[in-house]
Amino acid sequence: MMSEPLFPQLYIKKRHVELLLALYETQHMGRAADRLNMSQPAASKALAQLEEHVGAPLFLRTPYGTKPTPLGMLLISHAQNLNGAAQRVGDEVRSLLTRDRRILRIGVLPSSSVHTLPKLISSLIEHDAGLELTIFDGVLNVLVEKLEREELDLVLGRVSDALHRNWIHEVFLYDEPVAIVCGPRHELIQRKPKHLRELIPYRWIIPISGTVQRDCVEAMLDQARLRLADSIESNSLLTNITLINQYIWISVLPQSLARYYETKNLVKTLAIESGVNFGAISLLYRKQIVVSSQVELAVQIMQDLFPTADQ
Repeated sequence: MMSEPLFPQLYIKKRHVELLLALYETQHMGRAADRLNMSQPAASKALAQLEEHVGAPLFLRTPYGTKPTPLGMLLISHAQNLNGAAQRVGDEVRSLLTRDRRILRIGVLPSSSVHTLPKLISSLIEHDAGLELTIFDGVLNVLVEKLEREELDLVLGRVSDALHRNWIHEVFLYDEPVAIVCGPRHELIQRKPKHLRELIPYRWIIPISGTVQRDCVEAMLDQARLRLADSIESNSLLTNITLINQYIWISVLPQSLARYYETKNLVKTLAIESGVNFGAISLLYRKQIVVSSQVELAVQIMQDLFPTADQ
């Protein structure tokens, strides 16, 4: 029978952290043991010791693999954070000792990678030439998970209302209007339409269902009391740009991306006000008692670059 849990005295050893993560990722005790260069009996014994210490089962065997219990998921979440923080500290120490450099890891959404991020990077290098920068491109939920695990220091991109969490500090930078675009040789460029209803007969490429971008497109159409006659869903930016160059189709882009691809002669923005925004572009970082000087510098730069940013 398992002992009563003693959560105030719960200390998890490094090997337990590694076992939790390996078992969660492989969903199989044998494969987890192999990853950690342990025998399976030794791994099973280590898990049993941890469960005895916690006072409750952490994993259950199912027909679909070894799955974590709710308490197991709680510990796994903390283990991921501990692992990320430990790796971060090690990287920082090595960077300072070997190269006299500090590290700043930035996660960015594609919509901010061609407009906002280059400005931040240029200013960071001007202020601190010894700063070692690493950039990660990805979707918001993945980047926020990395931020929570301390694998990232900052996340830059579009933020939805559903994201707000008590451990995140959010600095609003600007709103991103929706731009309606077509290919540079589209017949509409000569016709110069003035109303959204003139675009309805064409095939549209719209964001996939369940995304903030899709909600914005639907809000735009609802405001105009219109429905699309024909559309396809896609979240592949390069595919969408290729298609509107091959066919007389229409799509939507964040305004900053539309302007960028216009300079490459890949899209043309139609002079029709959408009346909606894709959402707020914000800078996210963890709330901490002591914020690193690198993060403080990045926040100050963004506030200087975008005067309407939260102070």
